[in-house]
Amino acid sequence: HDLISEQTTLTSQISTLESEKNQLTGDLDQMRARESEQSSVEQLTSQFDSEKAKLTEQLDAFRTQVAELTSEQALFTAKLAELESSCSMLESEKNHLQVQLSESVPLSDLEEAE
Repeated sequence: HDLISEQTTLTSQISTLESEKNQLTGDLDQMRARESEQSSVEQLTSQFDSEKAKLTEQLDAFRTQVAELTSEQALFTAKLAELESSCSMLESEKNHLQVQLSESVPLSDLEEAE
């Protein structure tokens, strides 16, 4: 009778141990799945950081170009103002010369004097 009782106890312990083993195996599988997921997230984060660095570099290059173009635009604007001023002075001088010419002796008078 003791053997049967002992066998029943051992069978129960084996069953308990198998249940614990299955639970631990399940936990291990979950941990592996999380680890794999974490690895994927870390890989995506690394790719994102790399892409971000490239885009930041491009953005800095564009900012530099914009600064250069803005500087050139300022120079062109100043040169244009200078040219407009020169044109205005030449136009004024032309008008003055036309007035002087109209006030001088008419060409027909010069021909009669000869």
